[in-house]
Amino acid sequence: MAGGAMSNHASPMQIMLRAMLLETSAHLMGEQKKMLERLWGALMENQNKATKVMRDQLETFGRLEQEILSIRTEAAEDRKKTEQLRRMHEQTADELRAVREETAE
Repeated sequence: MAGGAMSNHASPMQIMLRAMLLETSAHLMGEQKKMLERLWGALMENQNKATKVMRDQLETFGRLEQEILSIRTEAAEDRKKTEQLRRMHEQTADELRAVREETAE
């Protein structure tokens, strides 16, 4: 019989109640399973979205790091050029001073 634990002495009412209990339990377990599947699906969707956001952020950080390195390289080159121009300016000023001194004599 249903459940295997029923004795031959069970009344028709007990048999009917036991059958209703089994049916209700099966229905509730089915609903719980559906709810857990929906929750699991939502969790996985959120996990996928979070993973994509993190991946996008890592890509952005990588691009920013490359831009920073590029800017640092350009700044170093600009400092070098500025120093060269300063030395050329000083050299030109020294040469002009020497020429003026020679012409003043």
